[in-house]
This record gives sequence, structure tokens and C-alpha cells, in this order.
Amino acid sequence: MRKFFVSVAVFAFGPAAAIAIAFTPPGPISFQIDAITQATEFHTVTGKTNETATSTNIMTVSSATVATAPFTSSNLVALLTNSFNTNFPAGAKIGISFGSLVVLDSTGAVIFNPSPVLTTTFNEQMFSIKQTQVESITQTNTSFSGSSAETITIDFTINYDDTAASPGDTIHSTFQLRGVLVEKINRNIKTNFEKINYQFQGSGGGSIHGVPTILDGTFKANAAGAPPPV
Repeated sequence: MRKFFVSVAVFAFGPAAAIAIAFTPPGPISFQIDAITQATEFHTVTGKTNETATSTNIMTVSSATVATAPFTSSNLVALLTNSFNTNFPAGAKIGISFGSLVVLDSTGAVIFNPSPVLTTTFNEQMFSIKQTQVESITQTNTSFSGSSAETITIDFTINYDDTAASPGDTIHSTFQLRGVLVEKINRNIKTNFEKINYQFQGSGGGSIHGVPTILDGTFKANAAGAPPPV
């Protein structure tokens, strides 16, 4: 004799909602962030003097300019390389795993945890979850199937500070990004296979390799996987 129990739940509450999803596969980050720097300080560009029999006119043209360049995964890897005075393999890139930024190799595996220098903070979190679960009971065992969809909206801070480290070229970096991270997790309850999408939008700034910099933009990431068998 077989029995089935189906439960459908819709939640919108605090951190306890996320406890059911403990496994988070890593995924590479695609950066669309601008680094804005002061290209030239205010200075005189040209000057011209016109003299007549009755007057002298002096015209001075001055300017200051700003430069904008992409801030990419490879830029962040290069900063970490300097901060830790180390080398990463070719193809290394920045990824996200369980809310932390990590270094991935070319295959997408985590190879380095930069948390002594690069940290993230979940300031505030809001959860929305919808879960459908089917419980199947037979004479020999009980099994579960179904799916869950979770969206976590997070007031998220990325902080980079290597002042306690010994950079390879002795030049330090200290900067911060703060914004909203939206994390969407879809999970197969039977297999525990998860698909995760991250989207972050924020701004900030500080000193990047000794250069005062403003950062503004977004990053995206996708990850998928199931926990290893126990």
C-alpha cells in the first residue's frame, strides 16, 4: 500500500527560511563595474595674452578630467595576486560561493579563499520561498520529491582591505562596494540539485592599488550543482 502526502508552502519571513538550503555550488562572476578615477587634476592647459595700446587681455584655459575603465574579474585577481604576494594559475577568475567571493580555476573549482583581505557582509536579508513537497510512503521506505524556489534580497557589502598584508609591490588597496544582491535558488528536493542566479548592483570606492577610485555597476553569476554523496 502506497501513500502520498503533498504540501505546498509559501513563505516570506526571516533567516530561518534559508536553513533548508545548506549546499551552495560556486559560480563565476561576470563584472559590469566601472572604475572612475581622476585622470588629470585641475591645471592650466593654454594661455594667451592680447595687448593693445589701451589694454591687456589675458585668457587662460584650465581643465580637470575623469577617466572611466572597466573593473573586471581579472583586475580583482591581479589585486589579490599582489596582496597575497602569490600566483594563481592561468584562467583564474573570481567566483561566488555561499555569499563569499572566492578564486576559481579555469574549471570553476574553488582554489583560494581570500577572506583575510576580501570579505562580504549580509547587512539585512529578506526571504521569499515557495516549496512543494511530495512524501511517498511504502512498506519498505519513505521518499521525498518536489521543488523549492527561494529569492533572497540582501543589503550586501564587499570590503577589500589588505593593510594587514604584505603586498608584493608594497602598494596597498582599501575599498568597499555596497548595494543590493538578489539571490534566486531553485532546488530539486529529491536530488538536491540546485540552480542559483546572483545579481548585484552597487557603488562605492576607495584606494585601488594606491589610486583613489569610485566603483559603480553590477555583477552577475550563475551556479548549479548537487552536494556530493555522503
